[in-house]
Amino acid sequence: MNENENENGNGNDEVWRRVRAHVAFEHMIAAVLMGAALSGAALLALSNFFLLAKGAWSVGSFGGTVFGALRLAMLVFLIGFGAAVAVGVPLFQFLERIRMRRAWPYALAALAVQYGALWIVTGRQPLGEPPATFLFFAPGLLIAWLFARRIRPVWRAAERAESAESGAIVRLQ
Repeated sequence: MNENENENGNGNDEVWRRVRAHVAFEHMIAAVLMGAALSGAALLALSNFFLLAKGAWSVGSFGGTVFGALRLAMLVFLIGFGAAVAVGVPLFQFLERIRMRRAWPYALAALAVQYGALWIVTGRQPLGEPPATFLFFAPGLLIAWLFARRIRPVWRAAERAESAESGAIVRLQ
């Protein structure tokens, strides 16, 4: 048996697993970038809205909100990138091995990473806070949703390839 072949005699399985993992990582990073940008933009819009509502808006306060939004976007990106490398790709590889292609494990992982990051950054447990703390979990959930949305075509293609290997009839639209 060739060193590239597995027990089924198909050496392409491992190659396809790696390709799918690389594609998933690219989709994760794209989702992290979009989630970070949307989180920063949302903070900028909400901060300026509340400043305008209070009548305290000025050019200086606008600069402060821009800086705060950039800081949040950078923090979300850094945490998201680290989570994609440390948690996302291994989770994807594990779920692909058992052929579970659902979005909820990624949302749970995002909540766990967000909870841990908040605990490390703030130094206290985030769930003991007022309900507004839920907004701190929004970037992670947004990133998980964006990733699931971007990866679904890859999952569908993998399912079609698996059904074609089993000899099932594939109906194309």
